[in-house]
Amino acid sequence: MNWDDYQLLETIYDWIDDLILSHPNLLTVMTIGHSTEGREVKVLKISTGGANKTAFWIDATIHAREWISPATITYIINELLTNSRDYAHLFNVLDFYILPVVNPDGYAYSHSTDRMWRKTRSNHNSPSGCRGVDANRNFGFHWGENGSSNDKCSETYRGPARYSEPEALAVKNYIDSQRPSVKWDTFITLHSYSQLWMTPWGYSEDLTPDYPELKRLGDAAAAELKSHYGTAYRVGNAASILYFSSGSSRDWAKGEGGFKYVYTIELRDTGNYGFLLPKEQIIPTAIETWAGIQVIANNYVHA
Repeated sequence: MNWDDYQLLETIYDWIDDLILSHPNLLTVMTIGHSTEGREVKVLKISTGGANKTAFWIDATIHAREWISPATITYIINELLTNSRDYAHLFNVLDFYILPVVNPDGYAYSHSTDRMWRKTRSNHNSPSGCRGVDANRNFGFHWGENGSSNDKCSETYRGPARYSEPEALAVKNYIDSQRPSVKWDTFITLHSYSQLWMTPWGYSEDLTPDYPELKRLGDAAAAELKSHYGTAYRVGNAASILYFSSGSSRDWAKGEGGFKYVYTIELRDTGNYGFLLPKEQIIPTAIETWAGIQVIANNYVHA
C-alpha cells in the first residue's frame, strides 16, 4: 500500500486487514453489508475509547471512476493511525467512522474493464443490457426528483426503488442501527472532480436553516486547504454551485440521517485532467483535503 499510485480494491482491503493487526487498540473494522457481487462494504472505526464522544463520518468511492477519493481517504486513515499522537486532541472528543469504498464492485470494474465506470454493477433487466445504478441517487430522501434519471442506461439512473442497491442500503442501515448510542454529527463524502465544498441540498436550491453556519465552517476549511498548495475551492449549496441531484447520501444525511455538519467535497481538479488525475497529485490532494477536514474536526475541540 502506498500513495504513489492508485491502488486496486484488493490492495486496499489487504492493507485494512493488516491495519487491524498493527493497530488493535485504535482500530475496529466492521463489515456493514455486501455489494451486489458479494464484496464486503467495510467501515473502519478509529477511536481511543471512552464514552460520550461525537461520531465523525467520512466516506468515499460511491462513484467508481473517482479514484482520487479512495486514495485520499486511505491517506487520512493512515495519518490517523500512524500519527495518532498528533491527533490526540481530536480523539479526545471524536470517534472516526470511515468507509473507504462505498461501491466496491464498480471500483473493481473501473480497474479491470472500464476506467470511466461510475455506477454499481447491479442488473435491473435493461433491454439494452445496461448495468448499474448511481448509488448517489438511490437514497430514499427526495428520491426520484431533480437530477436523477429513470433511464437504466443513464449515468444518473436512480434505480427501480429507494435503496435498491445493497451498498446504499448498507450505509443507511448501519448509521440508523447505531443510533442513539452513537452521536452522529458530521458526515463528509469525498467525490471528484470540480474543487467544490458543498452543503445540502442537491435536490433544491433552497438553503438549510443552518446554512450560514455550514457555509462559515466550509469557508474556513477551504481557506485552510488552499493555504497548502494554493488549490482554490468554491463553497456553497450543491444545487447552486454544481447541479441538481436527488437521492444523494449527502441530502439523506442532513434530511433523515441526523447529521448537522454535512458536506460533499469534490476533489481536484477543475477539468484539466478530470477523473484521470495524475498519480503525482495524490499526496498533495490528500494533504490539503485532510487539512480542510481537520478544520471541521477541530470545531468540536473548540466548542
